[in-house]
Amino acid sequence: MVTVTLKFNEEKLKNLGRTVDEMLEPIRESMKSYDVEEVEQGVFQKTGRDGLVVLDCTLDYMDDHPEYLDYLDDWLLDIDGEAEDCKAELISYNKEHGRS
Repeated sequence: MVTVTLKFNEEKLKNLGRTVDEMLEPIRESMKSYDVEEVEQGVFQKTGRDGLVVLDCTLDYMDDHPEYLDYLDDWLLDIDGEAEDCKAELISYNKEHGRS
């Protein structure tokens, strides 16, 4: 099972005039056609061979909207119990490639 967890900083969103659901909505929309299940707010799961689509959809959106990283406290990927901090990895990747 592949799980992506997005936890937004609600105080920062409040200052921005946005809600967690507003921030999640475009990501939810991108996952609809892949039958990804949102098991709780910001926690997306998919099983099977195409399970990594939960990461692909999220990564594609974050790549197009890098400002989202400023409002995320956590962006975690869990594959069968093995967890990775996607936020830290993408920030590091962007710095290495002059995209920050």
